[in-house]
Parts: sequence; C-alpha cells; structure tokens
Amino acid sequence: DRLMSEWDKNIECAVCERLYPKSQMPGQISFKAIVDWRASRDAPFPESDHRLSHGRLHNATRLCAFCTQFFDADAGNLTDKQAIKDSIGVGDIGMDGPLNVSNTVYKKMFRKGVHKQKELEEGPLTKMQHR
Repeated sequence: DRLMSEWDKNIECAVCERLYPKSQMPGQISFKAIVDWRASRDAPFPESDHRLSHGRLHNATRLCAFCTQFFDADAGNLTDKQAIKDSIGVGDIGMDGPLNVSNTVYKKMFRKGVHKQKELEEGPLTKMQHR
C-alpha cells in the first residue's frame, strides 16, 4: 500500500488495487465496507494490513468506475452523457444501472446502432401508416 496525496496523478482503487487517474475514480466509500465485502467473498485482507487499525478503518477510500458498481446500484448515472454524445453522436443511450462493459464497447455498439437505425428508417415498412 502506497501513501499517495491528492496531488498525485494516479491513485489506487481500494477494491481492485490497480492504479488509475484520479478522474477515473468516481466512487468513495469507507474502507470498512470494502473489508466486509471482501470478507463475505472469502478474500479477506491480511491481518497485518495497516489499514485495518481502528484509526483508519472508517476512512473514506476511492473506487475506480468498475469497482463502484459493486457498492452503488446507480453507478450508471456516473457516466458523462454529454461526452458520450460528443464522441459518438448519440444523446440518450439508456445507460441506467451498473456499468458492465467498457466505453469502447459502448461506442462500437452505438455506432452500429445509429447506422442500423438509418437503414430501418429508410426501409419500406417505416413509410406505412398504422391504423
């Protein structure tokens, strides 16, 4: 465990223990919640971990976008929908709920969907009027 200040470019996710830019760390939760979550999955922290001391156990820790979904059912609301619209040209992409695939996969899916939507709108069935 490295001690890193808020000014460092990369910080460690408290769950997956990987380094990410601070901008990709939207989640924040007490370390105690992570200890309990890992213990319930038979992956406890070693007893020698200094973060298990009473003084640090309830400190807030940062979570990456992926690990945030394990603790926040509304993690899908953390996405920047305007940035996605600017990037792929689609506004409302229905990203409610936990994140389950990467932004790259979403971009590919929605580019393909936008292309297919144009094909469907130009087809003969869309010109028919329903009564």
